[in-house]
Amino acid sequence: NMENSSQTMCGQVVTRTKNRIIGGEDASRGAWPWQVSLQYKGKHVCGATLISAEWLLTAAHCFPSKASVSDYQANLGNYQLLNPDPNAVWLKLSHAIVHKDYAGDGSSGDIALAQLEHPVLFTPNVLPACLPDGTVQFPGGTLCWVTGWGEPQYGASLGAPKTLQQIQLPLIDTMSCDTMYHIGTNIPPTTREIQDDMFCAGYAAGKKDACSGDSGGPLVCQEDGAWYVAGIVSWGDMCAIPNRPGVYTHVSFYENWIKTYHPRAHDCGCWELQGEIRKGSRFRYLPWKLNERLWQMTSPDTCQSARTVLFKLLSFSLSPVCGRPIVLNRNVGGEDSLEGEWPWQASVKKLGKHICGGALITHNWVVTAAHCFRPDDDPSQYTVLLGASKLENDWSHKQSVRVKIIIRNPRYAGEATSGDIALVQLVYPVRFTDYIIPICVPTANVEFPPGMKCWVTGWGDISEGQDLPPPKKLQKLQVPIIDIQTCRRLYSIDMGQYLPRKQIQDDMMCAGYAEGMKDSSCVGDSGGPLMCKMNQEWLLAGIVSWGEGCAERNRPGVYIRLTSYQDWIHRIIPNLKFVDAMKGNNRLTNQGTGGADGRGQILIITILLQVLVWTLNHALALV
Repeated sequence: NMENSSQTMCGQVVTRTKNRIIGGEDASRGAWPWQVSLQYKGKHVCGATLISAEWLLTAAHCFPSKASVSDYQANLGNYQLLNPDPNAVWLKLSHAIVHKDYAGDGSSGDIALAQLEHPVLFTPNVLPACLPDGTVQFPGGTLCWVTGWGEPQYGASLGAPKTLQQIQLPLIDTMSCDTMYHIGTNIPPTTREIQDDMFCAGYAAGKKDACSGDSGGPLVCQEDGAWYVAGIVSWGDMCAIPNRPGVYTHVSFYENWIKTYHPRAHDCGCWELQGEIRKGSRFRYLPWKLNERLWQMTSPDTCQSARTVLFKLLSFSLSPVCGRPIVLNRNVGGEDSLEGEWPWQASVKKLGKHICGGALITHNWVVTAAHCFRPDDDPSQYTVLLGASKLENDWSHKQSVRVKIIIRNPRYAGEATSGDIALVQLVYPVRFTDYIIPICVPTANVEFPPGMKCWVTGWGDISEGQDLPPPKKLQKLQVPIIDIQTCRRLYSIDMGQYLPRKQIQDDMMCAGYAEGMKDSSCVGDSGGPLMCKMNQEWLLAGIVSWGEGCAERNRPGVYIRLTSYQDWIHRIIPNLKFVDAMKGNNRLTNQGTGGADGRGQILIITILLQVLVWTLNHALALV
């Protein structure tokens, strides 16, 4: 099953080609399924390489500083640009990350990552290339391939229907290439032209070069049956002239940088099992997250052993991980949060501007406040940002997803009224990571007693009328729960100076300090979460709704109580499992509906090995 098995089979080509034509010829359809056409305002400008379901690798120079990422789109699975394949995919980019060292043509750091607006579905014509690590080396002389829709020769554009081109070239090591680039120039030998993060490919005599390749496109090399993106087409002098081979960005040089922004970039690899495998042996835990595709496991066809191990999937077990972040320490006061501290925190954006907070409760549902939206709002204007510790200048763990549906509670009638709660469905499920997991939603019987210390987070004002300064780090504040009668009494004090008068309704709760000074109305965003920890799990107790002033005396923050809306939430998300924290083991309930819900859970796959012995010269084992 291609959809289920190809996630980790990077660098595997489904289309079989007996030979590859050397010298800038038409490629075979499906021969290079990771090849991407990067288009700006509908025009092809660069090549790129698919390295996972949602990430592209390309050159930094493909994103000029004045260009807006919103004007780019990626075309995947295409063969001829002017004769689009009916199964080709066009996706917009959510953002692009250009390496900070890039300073212009010919400089170091000519590498960029681009994230697709949502993960692409793998097909025989859309598959990722492998990323090399320290164990994969390609020495000088290795024959590799460059592909793209670039010029077939210098100054001549590719003719219709613009068929994908390919060329085979030998690698040239960095120092040898640097020597070649000094020939015929007055540049001192001590002045490096080819930097450590570059290498070359081509021929000293010229004639064959990456004229066939696009800027930003892939140079791929084969190792043990898998294709690795070793280089990115970067620059060169003219095209196919003597002593001026094409220059490429060395991908393995930037392995750590890529992992910084995309820690799960290495989707494939080989592992040696320790010890003997006998009947009944098992891998204790193979963590796999719901909504991600299954792995395919193979042995290379060069395997010398005559024994094949078949991996048989025997059982699944679901373990809830909602409300369990990787960061555990907390500081009191309206202060910066740590990365991964509140992995359910969401930023709701309208036309790219942050307007409200929210909380992730399943892989594709976010809960927030009804007052964040107008009844006639177009959902397509909204996006939800997850995994963010800072709103600006940091894309290391973020996922940005467009909104599909906005459902406001019908009881909501305006500011400070009941029913200030909304559910937002995303256009596709987010990928759970250490920095993006859902918070637990409590059952209706769960109580948060007065005095209980809970937390509110958001990117709100740090004081009355003072915006959160760049880079807009997520703020956190610990606040005690205030019982509803006390809160009503506090809000009755000096009520005349606040008009119109507001009432604390039964579906509301309060948290904060009677004396003011610290207030969630400052730190928290409208729609953001109020969270309480019970039995080692974080529960979504409330949603930031309203308040009077900011850190004013006798005016604690007011929240919509989640437990008042269990039935309403259940009707919209019937498979959501609510957490009954009043029981010692935090049993999950979902109002009588059964089955796995894809909520904040990690699928722990227990794989038992059944060893079958076959006499095969070339063994292939598949899950």
